[in-house]
Amino acid sequence: MKAETILALCPCCEFQFRVTKEKKNLSLEIQDLAIFACQGLGKEFKDPSPEISQQLAVFEKMIALMNPMVFQI
Repeated sequence: MKAETILALCPCCEFQFRVTKEKKNLSLEIQDLAIFACQGLGKEFKDPSPEISQQLAVFEKMIALMNPMVFQI
């Protein structure tokens, strides 16, 4: 049995899951825990994707800067 969806507890977790999904070419959905909970309660949650994508792009750049190769002279 394989998972179809992974719940991410925070933006950092969500970022790492998405990177892994892309690198391993996995077919799973990455979903935010807060959105999942709201939907389970029958509440509508505004799609945060555009803002999250923008913030994750900044986070991804910061992670790239922490690569040890960047610090080599």
